Amino acid sequence: MILYFTGTGNSYYAAKRISEEINEELVSISLLMEKNEVAIELQEGESLGFVFPVYYYGIPSIVKEFVEKLELKGYKNNYIFTVITCGGTIEGAGGQLKELLSGKGYTLDFLQPLLMPDNYVLMYNVPSKEKTEALLNKSEKQLKGIITSIKAKEKVILPLGLKGRLITKVAYYFYKNGRSTKKFYADDKCISCGNCQSLCPSKAIEIIDGKPSWVKSQCVQCLACIHRCPVEAIQYGGGTSARKRYVHPSLK
Repeated sequence: MILYFTGTGNSYYAAKRISEEINEELVSISLLMEKNEVAIELQEGESLGFVFPVYYYGIPSIVKEFVEKLELKGYKNNYIFTVITCGGTIEGAGGQLKELLSGKGYTLDFLQPLLMPDNYVLMYNVPSKEKTEALLNKSEKQLKGIITSIKAKEKVILPLGLKGRLITKVAYYFYKNGRSTKKFYADDKCISCGNCQSLCPSKAIEIIDGKPSWVKSQCVQCLACIHRCPVEAIQYGGGTSARKRYVHPSLK
């Protein structure tokens, strides 16, 4: 089984490719959390994968919450792997997942980052079309190598150095205690389609009087509402209106 979480489609694409190559079921973590299905039955010899993006050099809050609740029924040292999509480095994010799993008696066997187009538009613009295409082509080659390793059930864990752990500890503090929804809003381009509400994994958005309203103080901050709005109406403060959007081609 391949468990994935995605905002803009990078991790979905990687998870889908892996799922097709190793013939394992593809399952959304967001959907499992929505249904409160946190117990998974593993068959003998079945592999279990986690594919998700790095946030603030850590793991998305919804992934953390899911793993904390996770119960693997029938687990007998099954092969567990993770692929973390990123725009640069993952620092100690893999270590976070490894420790969460270890605390529940499960062993992470394989951990690799996958470089893909960065899209954190709250702070900066997305790469140009040309650079995005180059990054996607490069990531495809890297993904093929990762899939080969997963098929062989190789045991590879990137070194989890002290520097990376410290960077994650500091950066993740701001993610854990931030993620405020106060600056999100819909501008006059909004067509009241409800896409943002249906996509939000935190259920932080409700359509009220035809416009999206953020009804929770925090969200995962996956930015699916911003990037996947069909008319680019969702904004965050005053910085996103002039910035481009990004959606992985697999979601278009």
